[in-house]
Amino acid sequence: CAAAPAFASGLERTAQSLSTLFEKGRYLAMDGYIARPSVQGSDALGYSTGNITPRHSQLGFGYKQDVTPEISMAVQLTRPFGLDIAFNHQASPLFGGTEIRLSTLELQGAGRYRLNPQWSVHGGLRLQESEGEVAFRGLAYGAANGYHVKFARSTAPGYLLGVAYEQPDIALRVVATYYSAIKHQLSTKENALPGVTQTASTSPQTFNLQLQTGITASTMLFGQIRWGNWEQFQ
Repeated sequence: CAAAPAFASGLERTAQSLSTLFEKGRYLAMDGYIARPSVQGSDALGYSTGNITPRHSQLGFGYKQDVTPEISMAVQLTRPFGLDIAFNHQASPLFGGTEIRLSTLELQGAGRYRLNPQWSVHGGLRLQESEGEVAFRGLAYGAANGYHVKFARSTAPGYLLGVAYEQPDIALRVVATYYSAIKHQLSTKENALPGVTQTASTSPQTFNLQLQTGITASTMLFGQIRWGNWEQFQ
């Protein structure tokens, strides 16, 4: 089965799910998609912006295995946050040529310990890579028209912690997981300034509450509540 998550933030590309860690036995998963979003409108002069959201693709990987009957380990590779915006040069004279790109790649290593058949705890380390680029082009930017900045690749650590409750006889599982904020220092090159500077950037802390339960022998209900502290994002 597959589900398409809805995100409050336009920067979220995945739901940071830890479902791989709760699969039975040895488990390998790969997933991916291609998105063709369409966002367009008109600028203040009435010119069409054209579609400002290019096609993008997403790939993910997960592997899990049991070490003992009580201990499980999993490794996941995801792209949790991203943004791609590009205004066509031939469209809006106010914004034509403006581009914004943000890309992250995150490697997670997590472990789970069963306290008893119902309760378990899990935690792990995360290594996140982040980079980006911004170009302001168009009459709307005035003297800043033509400004371009590139944020070089930065890698920084974080962690995750959580707890889970299960009732296997009714396929009930509730998983609560906290993901720490991750702070980056990105080497920054601006076309308006000589040399290289440093820019601080923070990926926000998030919290996931995942639920699944059996309704009948062939039907399951599942869902997720997700909170992200986007006031932290820089």
